Amino acid sequence: MAKYHDKKVSIEDEEKNSTANIFVFPNPINNFLLTVNVNIEKFCNLQMSLYDLNGKLLQEIFTGAVESGLFIRTIETGHLARGVYLLDVWVDGEFYAAEKIVVD
Repeated sequence: MAKYHDKKVSIEDEEKNSTANIFVFPNPINNFLLTVNVNIEKFCNLQMSLYDLNGKLLQEIFTGAVESGLFIRTIETGHLARGVYLLDVWVDGEFYAAEKIVVD
């Protein structure tokens, strides 16, 4: 059974707190690898997930506690078809940001 996003979230949603700053590159992706940098300001529980535009969960990227500092995660994207995806980031159980990811 497929897992779907259960909350309405759009890429226009503003960041709700200042616990983390996010940078994804390259975007658009053309080399099968995406790097996500999250600058964590304080200890928190971080969750990152990749969804298609229908809200279907494609990949749980990370779930866990992180210390303050730079958190880096490289994601293989070779299995993704060309198109647009959403990278959702949750901090301490609350929605933080959605980044639009384009696969060329």
